[in-house]
Amino acid sequence: MPVRTCIGCRTKGEADAFFRMVADPGGGVAAELDSRLPGRGAHCCFRASCIQAALKPKNLARALREGIQAPGPGELAERVEELLRRRLEGLLAAAWRKGVLTPGRDAAFRELAEGGRLLLARDLSAGSRSEIPKEARPPLELPLRMEEIGRLLGRSPAGVLALRDVSLEEAVALRLAQLKSLAEG
Repeated sequence: MPVRTCIGCRTKGEADAFFRMVADPGGGVAAELDSRLPGRGAHCCFRASCIQAALKPKNLARALREGIQAPGPGELAERVEELLRRRLEGLLAAAWRKGVLTPGRDAAFRELAEGGRLLLARDLSAGSRSEIPKEARPPLELPLRMEEIGRLLGRSPAGVLALRDVSLEEAVALRLAQLKSLAEG
């Protein structure tokens, strides 16, 4: 996999460790996760401090080799957060269609015996959290509310899910870590 460099902190890594910025036709900046947009791109870590450094005068313009109207760090961070949330929702929907995502507390707990990983809604009650089996791997905390998860799956609200696909689990964990890094700064 190609090595990329963050224009904010100069850290090197694989492309999925960064988001990419490209100049849009209107002179603004578009952010993306997949490097599908045409044109020269600049990569940046998912940390707020890196976003701030990347948007310093001339930093992004030099990397893109174009004069651009750079957004504010908060605006760009919000765009990237929205991209990550949509990607996370897409991963959950794909897991649901594939049949490897089990909603509902009791059903999800049964899936733990088959190697499933628990995913928890952000608004799950403390009582439900306390019922998680102690032998289970630490659950992944989703940034979605129970109603959002239910709507995504086309069913009633669900606060506990079990995911039984290792590759999807890794992808979900990566996007959750990126969201957390973005929030922490």
